[in-house]
Amino acid sequence: MRLSARIIVPVLVALFSATTILGLLWWQVIRSADLLEKTLHNTKVAAPALPLSDVFVQPTPVSDGTNGDAALVLLREGDLFALQGDWISAEAAYKRSVEKDGGVPALRKLAQAELQLRKFTAARSTIEDLKDAGARGEDVLLLSGIVELRQGNISALKTLLASGSDSPHAHYLSALLAILEGNHETAKKELAAVMQSWEPVLRTNARTLQSAYDEYALFPESPQSHLITLLSRVLAQVQECELALPLLGQVTSQDGDYRDAWIIQGYCQLSTDRASEALASFSHAYQVDPEKPEIQYFLGRTYRRLNQLPDAQTFFGYAAKNGFVPTAEVQLQIGEVALLQEDWQKALDTFTNLVAQPEPTFAQFQGYVTAALKLEKYEAAFAQANLAAQRWPKNPLALQLLVQAAEAAGKSAEAEAAKEQLRLLSPEPQDQNSQVL
Repeated sequence: MRLSARIIVPVLVALFSATTILGLLWWQVIRSADLLEKTLHNTKVAAPALPLSDVFVQPTPVSDGTNGDAALVLLREGDLFALQGDWISAEAAYKRSVEKDGGVPALRKLAQAELQLRKFTAARSTIEDLKDAGARGEDVLLLSGIVELRQGNISALKTLLASGSDSPHAHYLSALLAILEGNHETAKKELAAVMQSWEPVLRTNARTLQSAYDEYALFPESPQSHLITLLSRVLAQVQECELALPLLGQVTSQDGDYRDAWIIQGYCQLSTDRASEALASFSHAYQVDPEKPEIQYFLGRTYRRLNQLPDAQTFFGYAAKNGFVPTAEVQLQIGEVALLQEDWQKALDTFTNLVAQPEPTFAQFQGYVTAALKLEKYEAAFAQANLAAQRWPKNPLALQLLVQAAEAAGKSAEAEAAKEQLRLLSPEPQDQNSQVL
């Protein structure tokens, strides 16, 4: 029994779209929900999942006030980069947050970014800093256990689990270990313990992992490779691609025509910054099924990551022609690659259609304004930048976009008004030496 592409591909596309924070690890959700709600209030930023070059408007730096305020702003910045899958930039932001006395939340997120980048030595050091900062023991256990799991240090993980207290975090680690070792009955028992625990996001992750076993049970005659592929898919969903990859290697080495295994393998390679390996996996899937628009889309993403822009544009075009859904996502990619290629007219045509759709995203407005400014269509750029600022009045990027478009259009009053709104969002700190008269 093969996985249905109707199930697998939308899951991977949704993970890559970065339009929610559900893909973040459990500690991000628990520790940062209040921060994200505060900083993203009235803002629907659908940033590109792969970083763009400096053809896009850059935000104006704004004052952060106290060190505590600066740490929060930098955490927000890191979270947005993480949502885009840009872990290098996220790591840099979290490091600056730590330097601004961000404390346990900043250290925890820094450790996560280091794990995503496979900087295990750095992650171990950050975990030690977390201990010194007073982080909860079960939090430290989970982070330390994930380091050992991803490095394949099974005996060290078992020692950690034996010395730790009973907690959902320990059961979750035990479940991951059992999945990796193929002890599926043990894995199901450990997942059941997590699903009955007090930790809400770990419960959600455990249900996601259990769903692979539930789906496999519907097809008792299907081969073991089907179960391994199902487990790899859900591991990708809970951000454990490092554990999924060795499992997928077992499948693809034995069955070269298992298209869905190649797709998941390519996705995990791409999301863990192994773009060259991802290209090989998606190319193999393409050989098996060259008409599948989802494979074409992921090939476009991979070529874009490799900065092979003509090839990226070709495969995004194939995906669009063959009915890739969601349509706006592949059109956004086509527009962004056109900007990177400095094909301003194609970019403008693409983004013109996108901003005319219901519920356009900020990234679509940003692309339109960038292309229009390059083509010296200043009034059109100002009109769309003004609409973006009206939609997202508390988004500094939208206000900065308006400043640039207004200045280009010679609208000095509008530009100054937007600058004042920026200052109100982040007021300048008072002079420490000033006195109240």
